[in-house]
Amino acid sequence: MTLTNQCADSNFKVAVWLWDKSYKMVSMANVKLDNVQSGEHESIPTSVSFNPDDPRSLVITGKHVYRYLKMNNNFQLQPFHERLIKKESSISTHFTCHAFIERRLIICTAEGDILLAENSGEFKMALTSSPGAKFRI
Repeated sequence: MTLTNQCADSNFKVAVWLWDKSYKMVSMANVKLDNVQSGEHESIPTSVSFNPDDPRSLVITGKHVYRYLKMNNNFQLQPFHERLIKKESSISTHFTCHAFIERRLIICTAEGDILLAENSGEFKMALTSSPGAKFRI
């Protein structure tokens, strides 16, 4: 069984617990919030989840936060990518939630955009069914 937790103070941390009948392992990672995507905006992580196709991978999203981490063989979390590659700059980085669907990632923004991305971090498109700019959370 795998469980994760996030906590924020002056530094943001992610803790991953791996339980097995024979051992218990904890992995802790510091996640820098000097956000590559937003520069001067305040970064607030709000969601973390495991990739169901790769339990050693997890994604963290939030207000101006996007991080994709992978656990190495020593159970240390390492950044895989820290931004959506090829995302249009006009699309918000205020991510409200995300979900893994069919080996891809769906990410929603506070402005109502629903984004499709590959697990590699490559932005594919804003879905046409997105509520768009008229929708606010």
